Amino acid sequence: MKANLPYNHIVTVKNGKHYVIFDYKDENNKRKRKWVTTGFPENCAKKALKAKVEEIVAAFHEAYYSEKINAVSETDTAAEAPKIVLGNNKVYEFTEYLTYWLESTKPSISYNTYIGYMHNLNKVRQYFDEKYPHIKLSEVKALHLQQYYNWMYESGLSGNTVRHHHVVLHKAFKYAIKIDILDANPTEKTELPKIKKFEASFYSKEELDKLFEVFKGDRLELVVHIAVILSIILDTILKKLKAEP
Repeated sequence: MKANLPYNHIVTVKNGKHYVIFDYKDENNKRKRKWVTTGFPENCAKKALKAKVEEIVAAFHEAYYSEKINAVSETDTAAEAPKIVLGNNKVYEFTEYLTYWLESTKPSISYNTYIGYMHNLNKVRQYFDEKYPHIKLSEVKALHLQQYYNWMYESGLSGNTVRHHHVVLHKAFKYAIKIDILDANPTEKTELPKIKKFEASFYSKEELDKLFEVFKGDRLELVVHIAVILSIILDTILKKLKAEP
């Protein structure tokens, strides 16, 4: 279950191009609507469009919570996130610190890595805002993080995805130790799900016969036969490797 966000968004087409429309309320509780172009035409690859929409939504999310909605424009979808100045006497909320860390690490990572971290941390914020609203950075224990990892995995996400989130959180807590606002890294006490190994599967004789029949006389017939021969060789090599002690 996702936390309810204070804004909604839809993807629509106007004048042959895809746009993301945000519906939200400003600081005066006045309803507003914002259009952000994806730059993609109506007939485009769905996967590329989805990635762009996620990037725009992540940028809007950062801008919304930093009270800089106007910074999200059609030409600048990566709006600047809030700048948080650390002080020794302040007690930081967990999600507030994550925003600070992300912006602190931004100069040392690539843009694509930054966007990836942003997506991951947005999911962390949504989870903790719902389950543990206003929890302090110092109050986050291994148990909280383990519950988050388990929730992700039980929601159908892969073990590899869970590990990606773990890596980002591990770095965030490690930085907190570096700047002397934490003494220990709770991610080091968590358990991660196993990553499923890829198991190659090969066609049976009957399936190969059907494949050859489909491509019989086709200009790709030779290519298919070569591919099958290579797959048989690979299968033989893998079986020998498994059989070795």
